[in-house]
Amino acid sequence: MATFAALFPELLGEFMAELEAAGNPYLANQLRLSAVRAVSYDAEADTAVIALESSRQLDPVQRRVIGPRYEQSVAVSKSYSAHVELDNFDRAIAVQILSPPAGLRTKLRQLAAANQPPGSADK
Repeated sequence: MATFAALFPELLGEFMAELEAAGNPYLANQLRLSAVRAVSYDAEADTAVIALESSRQLDPVQRRVIGPRYEQSVAVSKSYSAHVELDNFDRAIAVQILSPPAGLRTKLRQLAAANQPPGSADK
């Protein structure tokens, strides 16, 4: 799996600057180290979701007893209308981008199409 930093350097630079300015360097580092699991793009909603896998693994108790689940969404970029979704262990699990700019939209569509199984409909 490619890292978020490798696939989206243009996003990472802006997100890290905004997160660090807001006093959240931990989340900025989480994004830098996270691997991209999948990319989806919904043309009707003009929204993309980049699913992430954290570099920080859970121990057996956290994974089996407590279990990871969605906890909150943190706004990270006004210019990209982006939010990072966190789990209950403060790990970045996804980036949601509303109405991405044209160049980024094209890249997201291409990556999303690469995620689709053969014969499935692309939104």
